[in-house]
Amino acid sequence: RSLAEFDAICGALALPAVALPASRPLPIPTLLLSGTLDPVTPPSRAERVLPVLPRAQHIVVRNAGHIVSGTGCAPSLLRRFLDAPTQPVDPACLADNPVPAFQTDTAGAAP
Repeated sequence: RSLAEFDAICGALALPAVALPASRPLPIPTLLLSGTLDPVTPPSRAERVLPVLPRAQHIVVRNAGHIVSGTGCAPSLLRRFLDAPTQPVDPACLADNPVPAFQTDTAGAAP
């Protein structure tokens, strides 16, 4: 169903609008990983949530797409964060992430 159809149903039922509660900070250690080439959840989306995550660390990986957690040294950074979530994670090992190979068909990148 489309959103317009749901709007019509809600209007027919005369349901009152419900106000969203005000957002409030969530003071838990959080590690946000973003890839600069991610069309689904680009770094700007993570930046939008930082105001409510005051203890968050945001790492942006150059030349990475969606799902950064397996890129380069990211697994070891995740381990460091989980072992000591209040300590800063140094993303320097991700600085030289290579440009991904161009995929030419469903079998992957051509040599």
